[in-house]
Amino acid sequence: MLRRFLPLFLILIAVGNFAHAQGYQAYERVFFGSGWQDSDKDCLNTRHEILQKLSTNTPSLNPKGCRVIHGQWHDSFSDKTFSEASALDIDHLVPLKWAWTHGADKWTRAQRLQFANDLRFIFPVEKGLNRSKGAKPPMEWLPPNVSYHCQYVVRFYRAVLVYDFELSLQERDNLLRLKGNVCAKPTGGTT
Repeated sequence: MLRRFLPLFLILIAVGNFAHAQGYQAYERVFFGSGWQDSDKDCLNTRHEILQKLSTNTPSLNPKGCRVIHGQWHDSFSDKTFSEASALDIDHLVPLKWAWTHGADKWTRAQRLQFANDLRFIFPVEKGLNRSKGAKPPMEWLPPNVSYHCQYVVRFYRAVLVYDFELSLQERDNLLRLKGNVCAKPTGGTT
């Protein structure tokens, strides 16, 4: 049994040694900060800032005024409305791990913190859907709400351009093909 897996084990060691020799560091969430920032020092971190900003009614805060507890949010992933902040995750449109492997590993810490807290590319979504997405780009995962696919892919593509992420030619072609497919307007046939 050991002989069967030995060649694979040796390959994995060689790949690991090559990556280490090239200075590549495996992704860790802490590279983008230890959590949500409170950059304006108002005691609301980015999670609560975006919840407050995107609530369609006046949100209620905890007694200290530092956490959003209730509000009303539309989750574009599920096309559902939520009133409890605890039912929501804040999604990074471009997953942090994906960003890391597409160029963010070369950024400064300040650039990574800014990206991780960029209000243009984060939004509240149902916890379970955010977790099912994980670190997948749109080519591997789309929200169940089909009517949101075009906007989701276009926003992802915009973030790729804004942050100048490194895409292989195949990734670029696949993303543009997906964008074309999900954003194609249905054509009306004549009878």
